[in-house]
Amino acid sequence: SSKAGNFNAVFVDDFSGMSTATWCEQTMRESSLLGRNVLMVVAVKTRDYGFCFGNEVELSSSQKSSIDQAAVSALSNENWAEA
Repeated sequence: SSKAGNFNAVFVDDFSGMSTATWCEQTMRESSLLGRNVLMVVAVKTRDYGFCFGNEVELSSSQKSSIDQAAVSALSNENWAEA
C-alpha cells in the first residue's frame, strides 16, 4: 500500500553549488519534512530537479518512477503548477 503524507515542492534559482540530492535532503531535514512526506526541489535557472522521500514513505520503485516521469514532462514544458 502506498502511504505518503504531504507532497511539498520548492522552486529556487539553483542549489547553491550542492548536488540535487544533498540540497533536497538538507532542506527536508531543516523543514522537518521527514516521516511520510515527499519533497520535490526544482532549480529553475539550472533546470535541475529531484525528489526526497521521507523514511516512512511506502512507494514502490515503479511508483517513484511514475512520479519522476510526470515531473519531467511538466517541467520540460515549464508547466510549474503541474510538476
